[in-house]
Amino acid sequence: MKHLPSSADKIKERDWRPTSLLRWTGYGLGRLLQLLAMWLLLVALFTAGPYGPSPRLFGAGIAMFVAGWGLVKLVVRRRA
Repeated sequence: MKHLPSSADKIKERDWRPTSLLRWTGYGLGRLLQLLAMWLLLVALFTAGPYGPSPRLFGAGIAMFVAGWGLVKLVVRRRA
């Protein structure tokens, strides 16, 4: 039977843990932006009228998600 790696094993394999307060803050802020963006996108979809979701609301959700993703990507980048 094949052993499936746990979350802790995956973290050890990636060898990344935020060590400074700035990295923790950046990582948390990035994930929070992504979470808020997903909520905003759901709001845009569920409040959509006959012409579809509001372009401003949907665009803001996409922009917020990409900004959060970029921030997390910047903080978690691997050291060569």
